[in-house]
Amino acid sequence: MGANASVVGILISAFYLPIWTGSILAPIDFALAGLLAGCHRG
Repeated sequence: MGANASVVGILISAFYLPIWTGSILAPIDFALAGLLAGCHRG
């Protein structure tokens, strides 16, 4: 389980900045991203 968490962490860090800067342009985008992330964890 620890190895899977490490891989996920590396992937998130690699894709975080390009996705964030390209898609989160307004406060409503931030709210929508938070809502979708909350639903995903479910």
